[in-house]
Order: sequence, then C-alpha cells, then structure tokens
Amino acid sequence: MFERDKFFIFYFAVGLIISQREQLLGLDRIEKLLKVLPNIKIESYSELASVYSNAVTVRRNIPVSF
Repeated sequence: MFERDKFFIFYFAVGLIISQREQLLGLDRIEKLLKVLPNIKIESYSELASVYSNAVTVRRNIPVSF
C-alpha cells in the first residue's frame, strides 16, 4: 500500500469511513459513533481492496490546491 503521496493516509482514512458509511449514518448519538470508530476492522482482502479503491477515488477528486 506504499504510495508516494504524503496525504495518502488521510485518503485511506476517508476511504475507510466511506466503506462504513451506512453503519455510521445509522447511529443516532455521538457517543455511539465514538465507540464504533475505534473498532472498525478490515477483515478480508476484498474489504481492503474496496477501502483502497475509495481512497484512490477520493485522491483523484480532491483539487490540487488541497
């Protein structure tokens, strides 16, 4: 997962949040969100590939001025 982009860890984090979007949007309290976020896990190669794909998409859509 080596990238020559110093912001890729940010894009990867956003990709991870995107992959969990439905679960996160279903939460009704900030306390629940704070309990769920640290426990998000990537449990398979296909999940990792999906998160990576989301990260690359985010990176492509961020303006250069970011």
